[in-house]
Amino acid sequence: MFNSALAIALFIGCLFGSYAYGFYMGGLWIDRGYYNSAYGRVYKGGDILGVFWGVLFGFFALSTSIPHIKAITEGKVAGKQTYDIIERVPNISPSSGKDIEVKGSIEFKDVNFYYPTRTDNMVLKNFSCTF
Repeated sequence: MFNSALAIALFIGCLFGSYAYGFYMGGLWIDRGYYNSAYGRVYKGGDILGVFWGVLFGFFALSTSIPHIKAITEGKVAGKQTYDIIERVPNISPSSGKDIEVKGSIEFKDVNFYYPTRTDNMVLKNFSCTF
């Protein structure tokens, strides 16, 4: 419980610290008359509030992506494992063996199949096929 309280306190402290820093710097820019090249004039209070709210909403939008970082990491690991399998060089070369001729056939006649967990939904009904 202490760890979660400490994490919340740290988060709120950073949040209020960013508020204080933003308003302090905005106040300095207005007081010293820094030039706003986007509007062709010095900074005003509305400019500072616009930037403040833009950063605040951006911060909250970015914080909603944090739970998805685990899924992104798992996807990267799965991709690495997949590429490792694709790029693996087999011990047996396909050209080392001789050609084998296969004779015969496999035949399915009137096959009925359903999954054990879904006995009410038959997947194959009177299925017949010859290979």
